[in-house]
Amino acid sequence: MDEELKANKEYLERCKKDIPYELLGRSLSSNAFYPKDTRSALKRINNEIKIITQIKNETKQDLNTLELALKYEKIGACAISITTKINSYRMDLQNLGFIRRYTKIPILRNGLIFDNYQLLESLVYGADFVFLNSQILSLKEMKNLIDFARHLGLEVLVGIKNKEELTKAIFAGAELLAINFEKNIKICEYLIPKIPNSKIIVSNGDIKNKDDLQYLQNIGIDSFLIDETSLDKLK
Repeated sequence: MDEELKANKEYLERCKKDIPYELLGRSLSSNAFYPKDTRSALKRINNEIKIITQIKNETKQDLNTLELALKYEKIGACAISITTKINSYRMDLQNLGFIRRYTKIPILRNGLIFDNYQLLESLVYGADFVFLNSQILSLKEMKNLIDFARHLGLEVLVGIKNKEELTKAIFAGAELLAINFEKNIKICEYLIPKIPNSKIIVSNGDIKNKDDLQYLQNIGIDSFLIDETSLDKLK
């Protein structure tokens, strides 16, 4: 993670030289995107199953990515997640903006976000909320990012995987929390009772079948961040 973060920080500095912060900010004056109501989209009511679909980006902008987004929107996804990766950073952002033009549900910008510049980018390209990984951020860094995101009108989904990260996220002011788990799905059962009732809780991990999904919903999960492969298991 340290090497990946270092590489992302170096790349972001190059991005800032190509498109300075002030120039990026000026583009908002002609921006047609206004953040959607993410909280209402993710908050479960009764026995709804709310799924944020993680789309695996193509390395180029094409209609296949848009077709996938429209497909999942049609079958009931509450939001679409697009990851910005260092090897296809600009194209991933362009894909995000491309999808935003044709979909009505909120779009999550996923990936390693650690700088206000990335939040401004997210707004410019049409994201409605962004993912922050609590593992790579101090309490002060996270709070500053959350405050600036709210200033821009963006919501923030904070990923946590243990009690310490949950505490940090709550003190930073996080309202949307994603519990990251791999094989240990029971971590959700441990953490959920420690989360204030006002928060929206998202599961972020490998859901193997419908029983896993029902279990998570029963213990208090509002929405599920699921990639395309895992979605196929739930059919």
